[in-house]
Amino acid sequence: MSTSLVTRAAVGVQSAKGTAATANFHAMRLTRSSVVPVYDLEEALNEHTGVHQRASNRQTTADRISQRHNVSLEGFLYPNAIGTLLVGMGFNAQTTDNTTYKTHAFTKANVDAAKYISIMHALLAGSARFERKIKDVRLTQLQLVATRQNIRMTAQGLGLDELTSTGTETVANEINERILPVTGSMALGTLALGEPRSHTVTITRPVDEDDQKLHSTARADVPETGFEINGEMQGLDLSFNTYKKLVWGGTSGTAPSMVAVTDTLTTLWESARDISGASVPYSLQIALLKAEFRFSNFEAQGNNIVRCDASYHMIDDASGAPATISLANGVTSY
Repeated sequence: MSTSLVTRAAVGVQSAKGTAATANFHAMRLTRSSVVPVYDLEEALNEHTGVHQRASNRQTTADRISQRHNVSLEGFLYPNAIGTLLVGMGFNAQTTDNTTYKTHAFTKANVDAAKYISIMHALLAGSARFERKIKDVRLTQLQLVATRQNIRMTAQGLGLDELTSTGTETVANEINERILPVTGSMALGTLALGEPRSHTVTITRPVDEDDQKLHSTARADVPETGFEINGEMQGLDLSFNTYKKLVWGGTSGTAPSMVAVTDTLTTLWESARDISGASVPYSLQIALLKAEFRFSNFEAQGNNIVRCDASYHMIDDASGAPATISLANGVTSY
């Protein structure tokens, strides 16, 4: 028996499907982690076997038809392991060496170029400690929730196979520097809605979880079936101009517009202290080339201050990258 505080979860990028990562793992600072094996069962219920005269529903054991591993991670936003999680979400990284620090530009990979990641999960302590390695993992959702207190990160995914770690994998500890919500900035192209009081960004990549061939217990793959970046900015100051921008198509509008409202959006979060040896902070920036904005949650109630929310959805209607996520840290590459 051991406390959860000794648990370690570490993520690394694989060189290819079927080949578990062995180096460049990043241990994460998490408040919750779960890597659960799940079997698909073929149940044989209500068979009348004639063995006895009891009305038991289960007289035959179930067959394990296939297996997978559900991955769920939660913690605050730190600057190193998040890069591996972005790769797990289907992004590819282009790294620039700035001598004292590195910047990584993540853009959505083509479907057949998306990489897999491996996750090591160690539990218990002392002689009872054991560590599993899940390979061929694809993440299906990555969410960042920024409030005035902190930025919380959650990730969900699916892995295809499990083995024990070798004990020789290279694992780097996460840096002790959070990325904070009170730093950085948010900029729109022309919409100028002001700054929200909280901001949620959700990256979603659904996958086909039932891709299994005959004569095999493993999933053949977990191919992606879509990709979205959505967000919601909560607690915007509500003015007539804000209302007209989101509903009437602009400040010069005179009636509700039937044309969708679009703009660029760049959100930047930074650490309070600079990268060690550099003169810039750790940072994460999410830049959307085109987003559709929608007015939501306007309500006057009691003695509350009247505010509103605005949701947005990434639009991918051009040849260029619809979203670029930039990460500054000391990691050599992803």
